[in-house]
Amino acid sequence: MRIERSGLTLIEVVVAILLFSTGALGLAAASAVITRQMTSSLLRSRSASLARETAEKAHAAGCSRLSSGQEDRDGIRATWTVSQGPAATLDMNVQRSTRTAVRFDHFVSAVACD
Repeated sequence: MRIERSGLTLIEVVVAILLFSTGALGLAAASAVITRQMTSSLLRSRSASLARETAEKAHAAGCSRLSSGQEDRDGIRATWTVSQGPAATLDMNVQRSTRTAVRFDHFVSAVACD
């Protein structure tokens, strides 16, 4: 005589729970990495934006009114020096802090002198 069972055994349930929990932990770890990368990308974007704004101000001011300086905004520090010549060179270092390190970006822009 043959007995047919319906349902799951205890071993099948335990294996299913282990597989589900492993997948959930993987998703949680991936979301932490994605959040960290998005924050880093936001700071990098703000650094580039600050450098672009400073270069645009330098182009609008002209060669005679350019001077070295620094600016702090949103946790980002920009320091720039101006070198005069046939074209003024704006050499900018931008410092941004992440949770684990301090990152530096370097930007160079030239302003044509008349």
